Amino acid sequence: MVKRWLCGLMLAFTCLALAAQGAAPSEEEPRPQPDAASRRDTVRLFLVHRMRESLQLSDAQTLKVLDVLEALDKERQGHQDAMRSLQARLRAAVEDPATSESAFKDLVAETRKEQARFDTAARGLDERLLALMTPKQQAQYLILRRSLMDQIQQDQRQRPDKPSGRLRR
Repeated sequence: MVKRWLCGLMLAFTCLALAAQGAAPSEEEPRPQPDAASRRDTVRLFLVHRMRESLQLSDAQTLKVLDVLEALDKERQGHQDAMRSLQARLRAAVEDPATSESAFKDLVAETRKEQARFDTAARGLDERLLALMTPKQQAQYLILRRSLMDQIQQDQRQRPDKPSGRLRR
């Protein structure tokens, strides 16, 4: 049943994407970019599909994995919004010559606190994900995660003009 549901969902996303494209755009018209939410949904479904195949997840496990990945995505979005706000405040403080040392200290502490909060939340969601799996699936998941991270890093190295979206510490 869940297989049919997931396949139907993937088929629906594909049909929606094809319908949204309509006729092939001419060379003069720029191709519209999908919005961030639909890209995240597509990536999440791809990840669930890869995990289901690689780890041989059951239907129940697959649904729970999807829930955990959605929670992780929401947590990541909140973190990115908070970090963008903090970065803007940091830039404004650096550009303002009247900013006191204590204000810098507070902003740095707030930024580090947000990063630590997100790291803790992400680790907790990762633990929830691992708790859904058998020990063998856990090992396979760790291998798959490393492989996907390596692929992302390799893609970023091949496209230096694209920002990674991550803040370096």
